[in-house]
Amino acid sequence: MQTDLLLISRTYHEIMNRNRKMIMISVKEADNLPGFRERTLKHPRQFINILTNYFTVMAGKGKLTDIIPEIQAYSFISMNYGVFANNLDIGTISLEAFIKESVQTFTRGLTP
Repeated sequence: MQTDLLLISRTYHEIMNRNRKMIMISVKEADNLPGFRERTLKHPRQFINILTNYFTVMAGKGKLTDIIPEIQAYSFISMNYGVFANNLDIGTISLEAFIKESVQTFTRGLTP
């Protein structure tokens, strides 16, 4: 599971950083652009659904503690979005260090 979540987290940040300008516009100007918010929420919702399904399958295989998959998916996404929104690469913490440490902690917390 740790390998999967590392890949998911790295891919998430790659996509988010590639689209940083559009995402920041959507956050700041969504109220002024009718329909824009709905379109920009489509992909995060798909991502949460994919991650929820992943956690459901892993729980079904007995590889996770007793969890609510959707809440864990939201938690994982929220953690990564927070880092993206705050542009973590400041000071002594790199994005890669954050990804490794947070995935390790997340995995440890969910593994029986």
